[in-house]
Amino acid sequence: MDNEELLERVEMLYEEMCRVKRAVYASINGEAFTEAFNEEVYLEAKQEQKQSYAALMRMIEHLLKIKYCTNNRNYDHWCGEVENHRNRVSDYILWGTKKQDTNLKKYLENNIQDVYEDGIKEYKKDAQKYSDLIDISRLISKECPECPWDLEQLMDDDIEDLLARLPDME
Repeated sequence: MDNEELLERVEMLYEEMCRVKRAVYASINGEAFTEAFNEEVYLEAKQEQKQSYAALMRMIEHLLKIKYCTNNRNYDHWCGEVENHRNRVSDYILWGTKKQDTNLKKYLENNIQDVYEDGIKEYKKDAQKYSDLIDISRLISKECPECPWDLEQLMDDDIEDLLARLPDME
């Protein structure tokens, strides 16, 4: 085991001890320890859902920016943002590992259309602010109303393959 893996394990143990500590404090205040601990685990899972949903939404927003920007000045930055957000989701899910969080993966798969629509909304907000982003809301609603990707494609395909699934500007 290398130092990075050891550090990750220490951080995991620290987070686990913090949950136990909060549950102990709750039990001191009259709540059953098991219920308090289960609540801590539940709240952490909800937080991971929110964070992974937001990261995936931002990834889609940046894919739209790359596809529908009228100049290339931010191309490298936006590609970096796509990869950063993909890495965040991958870290939450433990994508491609034996320890993959199947519940979180299923949550994202079941909500991919909502994530896509929220990514479009975020893109549209920026398109209203910046003249080099084209408002593609009519194009998307007409040509691509359903999310063109599944979770596996978003996590594994390269950016150019993901962009190819979006409609071209008319």
